[in-house]
Amino acid sequence: MVLAIFVAAGESHRMGRPKLLLAFGSNSILGKTIDNLLSSRVEEVILVLGTRAEAMKQVIAARPVNVVVNLITIRG
Repeated sequence: MVLAIFVAAGESHRMGRPKLLLAFGSNSILGKTIDNLLSSRVEEVILVLGTRAEAMKQVIAARPVNVVVNLITIRG
């Protein structure tokens, strides 16, 4: 089985807003990346979310993706 783990749990501090929710054509960067993974030979996609998890879940709601939310914050 080929599976992909997409870690999308960053806070986008430097940009000031979540990069993955930015528009990319008629989609978002997150949506386009998930669509690309789903159209590949990958059999399962696991999406790891953190900050803004609820907004990101809405973007991929209709896609067959397993979502894990990381609640641990590490500051250096």
